[in-house]
Amino acid sequence: MKSLVILGLSILNSIFLFAQEEQLKWSSPINGLEACLTFDIEYSEIHTNVIHPELNLRNVTNDPIHFFWCVYDAGNFVIRDTKRNLVQETPPFHRSGPIGAEVLTIEPGQIIQVDAYDYGYGQKQDPDLFYFHTSSEQYSLKRDSYFVDYTLTYTSENLEKYLNHYHWIESDPSTLWTGKIKLNEVPLDVR
Repeated sequence: MKSLVILGLSILNSIFLFAQEEQLKWSSPINGLEACLTFDIEYSEIHTNVIHPELNLRNVTNDPIHFFWCVYDAGNFVIRDTKRNLVQETPPFHRSGPIGAEVLTIEPGQIIQVDAYDYGYGQKQDPDLFYFHTSSEQYSLKRDSYFVDYTLTYTSENLEKYLNHYHWIESDPSTLWTGKIKLNEVPLDVR
């Protein structure tokens, strides 16, 4: 009976993941990787709500892709309201978290999800406010709809710089994925 329950839960989880994957808006392949953004929202009835952007990557090649990732160099974000006006950054209240630098191997057909934020969080007691944390900035958002633009560029030169900085990662920059991921107007609804 226990194995039937586990099998049933496994099937339900696979169906959920497949349905979730079908709803994602993937980019065109960039050097073998498709990308999309999702948002993990931590709601609170007392404190400010927190939005964590997450980058999803899918290998559409027949070969493994070696991808450098670091939460402190996790791309650039621009947030606009529904009238396409820029939302201004706000100073962060607190930033913390793990070092989070590594080389990931993405197998053919595999989808991985990585944090595109550095674990900052808000301290205000305002349940109608949402903090959107990224690796370099923080935005305060009111309950509304927004569009998020995201860009991540890895060149041989900047990968070599990162690997020199994160010296414990032993990897040849020439074996790592390079390219520019650009995602435009990803909808974010926090109404």
